[in-house]
Amino acid sequence: MEYNTNVDSRPQVAGGLDKYSNELSNHEIDLIYDKLYQTDLDKEKKENIFDLSLNKIIHNTIYFLDHFLSDYSSKLYDVELLEEDEKKNTMMKYLTAFGLYAREKDNIIYLGIILVVISFILYFFSISSDV
Repeated sequence: MEYNTNVDSRPQVAGGLDKYSNELSNHEIDLIYDKLYQTDLDKEKKENIFDLSLNKIIHNTIYFLDHFLSDYSSKLYDVELLEEDEKKNTMMKYLTAFGLYAREKDNIIYLGIILVVISFILYFFSISSDV
């Protein structure tokens, strides 16, 4: 038994939804956009330091030490290009370049790891010299 909408005597609240019956509702469209947005976030998700293995952390720290001079000198060159005034304090240029270098990628994390290792070494030297 087929229902005939032309004979229905009840008033239409939404007024002609038949033409939209094949399209998605706003709720369904929002769900699709949320799923697409979540997959984009998963693709762009950057590896956290806690997601890395110890081997990868050590490798990245050694890579940081190995390329420190070349990367730092390129940041220093960038600061010199940005600074038109040559009479500025050179110490300020070096500190600015170091700040730019530390903020790039995960350099601050690996710098912190190196400082912790150096502090352990200094602590053990201070213990051994207290004899």
